[in-house]
Amino acid sequence: MIGASLLPIGAAKEARALIVPWLACMAIMVVAPRLDSPGIFGGVAAAAYMLGIAALGALSIGHEYSGRTLSLLLSMPARRQHLLLVKAGVLGAMLMTLSLVSRTFVFPPLPGHIPEHLAVLVLPVLCGLCLAPWLTMVCRSAIPGAVFTVVIPSMLWLLGERIGVRTYGRGPQMDAFRLTFLWSSMVVLCAIGAVAGWRTFMRLEAIEGPSQDLQLPRWVRSRFLAGPSVLGFTRRNPVWQLVRKEIHLQQMTLVVSGLYLVSCIVSSMVTPVRQADDLFTVATVFCAFLLALMAGSFASAGERQLGTLESQMLLPPSSSQQWAVKVAVVIGGATLLALGVPAIVAAVDPALDPQMLRPGRLIVATVLLSAGSLYVSSVCSAGLWALLMSVPAALGAVTFVRVVSQWAEQASHAMAVQTYRWPGLPGFAIGRATQARTADALAVVLVAGLVVALLRFAFANHRSADRAPARVWRQTLLMAAFATAGMMLIEVVSAIHR
Repeated sequence: MIGASLLPIGAAKEARALIVPWLACMAIMVVAPRLDSPGIFGGVAAAAYMLGIAALGALSIGHEYSGRTLSLLLSMPARRQHLLLVKAGVLGAMLMTLSLVSRTFVFPPLPGHIPEHLAVLVLPVLCGLCLAPWLTMVCRSAIPGAVFTVVIPSMLWLLGERIGVRTYGRGPQMDAFRLTFLWSSMVVLCAIGAVAGWRTFMRLEAIEGPSQDLQLPRWVRSRFLAGPSVLGFTRRNPVWQLVRKEIHLQQMTLVVSGLYLVSCIVSSMVTPVRQADDLFTVATVFCAFLLALMAGSFASAGERQLGTLESQMLLPPSSSQQWAVKVAVVIGGATLLALGVPAIVAAVDPALDPQMLRPGRLIVATVLLSAGSLYVSSVCSAGLWALLMSVPAALGAVTFVRVVSQWAEQASHAMAVQTYRWPGLPGFAIGRATQARTADALAVVLVAGLVVALLRFAFANHRSADRAPARVWRQTLLMAAFATAGMMLIEVVSAIHR
């Protein structure tokens, strides 16, 4: 006999749908600050808090769309007000728990920063509870609901800073104005989202068929995305059709980049700032990296979510040709956006510090992030899950690289010194310039090898319906062994004349 549940049936269903991302965010927020506080992992914990709250708010309604259960939910013999209140109650409890944990581990209170601390703890919860569900119902997908919930407050924060710098200059008055501007605008938006979300859910309809991530205007769909107007056979280039399909999967990536560019251009025209703005520069670089993660995350998991992956494998073009087109669109598009977005912003806005925009590092980081997120996408069933899992995957990869590099530096230095000073062997010398070029060449080979391994393993996962955990663990161990050997070789070369 099955024991009675601790929660009502409706609440238990909602808790099961949100428990995995809630636990993942909780684990990152607790573990990450203890690894390297207040270094890069502190930023990862803060990003997990913001993205986790937005994702939970979007998934509270979005899991009905991805699981094709919306029609069953709306046909239940219960008042819609009761269904929405149950969803809001479970979501609110989870968001409040994340906020309390973040206060202890991620954002501890600091003397003299009480207003900022309160805004960090309260405003994300309001956005996840009031704004994300409404945006998800409007867009009919959890992906745009979560992305817009993160993008809108970020844009308002940057706009408030630009207006404050223009009006008051740098100082306490600007900080107070920026915080007041953010509070007032977000409270108004959350109030609108709460009322509009209630009305939208009361009138919600289950429209059958695969939904799009974004509903483009009709004239755009009819001109660029619609098929032939008459029935019959039309000869078209298969490669171009594959490219169009991949671009269709990247709608949210293009929309986010467009929104950021428009907001930067408008803020530059309204409130021009003639000095380097570090926060604005960091936000631009972070946006470029976020676009790379989004491009890879939506590429493979998006097809599984739409239910088109199996039919794509039956098309006349081979699976390897389809994968080559996918990789070219993902990495090429991510690199183009990573270079193009900062370049356009720097051209129209002098507040961007050009010293931080290093094309070489941007390209390497973008290729690695897009290839890594594409691998994560190949083992996930939805684009939003792939985007969320890319954050802890990146955290684990960075932790592994830091630990192995420290161990390799110590071990390889001892090995190189012993080899160089071994008695009886003829001496040899390597110039510092040659040594540096050799180390750089080995680093390039290591990065290229990791990218090739990620793409090869992602291809094996993409064309297989069985995503066995044993295969994923085997692939992870092989990539870890390759990275360890490569870092060991680089450290040996670097330690010879250190």
